[in-house]
Amino acid sequence: MPEALAQWRKTLELNSSFVLALSQTAHALAASPVATDRNGAEAVKLAERAVVLSKGEEPLYLGALAMAYAEEGRCTEAVEVARRALQLAKEKNNSSLADSLREQVEVYQSRQPYRDDLQGSQ
Repeated sequence: MPEALAQWRKTLELNSSFVLALSQTAHALAASPVATDRNGAEAVKLAERAVVLSKGEEPLYLGALAMAYAEEGRCTEAVEVARRALQLAKEKNNSSLADSLREQVEVYQSRQPYRDDLQGSQ
């Protein structure tokens, strides 16, 4: 995870408006299984920027924002944003993302942050 995070940060140094890099960095900062890699406040800032730049139409970026909100203890907002992302994923026929978002909604409803597993971390 630290290597991937370093690469995303480097990408953002070169292009601070690269939406995928904003989202992936936010995801890593919010959902890392390693506590020292997490930074909820920074994750929220990056994910909110990704959502604004994508006009709120990309479910992957909304999902990262939901993760960031949950990491910051803002679980009500995380549920709302994750549900919106889920609806968009369904509309775009992205069943894999929709399945993941369904699971995340359940996590946030239990007032917990989402965590990547060590083998499947992005």
